[in-house]
Amino acid sequence: MQSSSRLGFCVPVLAWFLLPVSALANPTSVYREIRSIEISTQGKGLSTADAELCSGFKLASQKVKKILENAREIDIRFYTHELDFSPCSVEGQVTLRNGLKGKWQVQMGGGIRIEFEDQHVMLLHCKNCGKPFVD
Repeated sequence: MQSSSRLGFCVPVLAWFLLPVSALANPTSVYREIRSIEISTQGKGLSTADAELCSGFKLASQKVKKILENAREIDIRFYTHELDFSPCSVEGQVTLRNGLKGKWQVQMGGGIRIEFEDQHVMLLHCKNCGKPFVD
């Protein structure tokens, strides 16, 4: 009888260890369940001097949705010290399936910041986003 109780414990533990690493590394978050994306500003520069440089940085709402759902979450140190600076961004609002809203900014260098109404902030990095991003 004792061996069957051990087996009952081992099976769930063994199943957990057999999960793919991706299932553990990127669990589904309510902050990734997007209902809609609105774009308010395309090709925004930090100054008027950046206006010409940034004018070509534009993203479609479907591209933004895909980026926000799939980009890798990063910590504040990586966001502030490891990402390349880019004066160009696209900005807008996101509404999640649960009704929570947030403001997002996607930078040309692949850095992404989302601040939600509940004060939760997500920092993301889209390393391989392709054009029009700078690699």
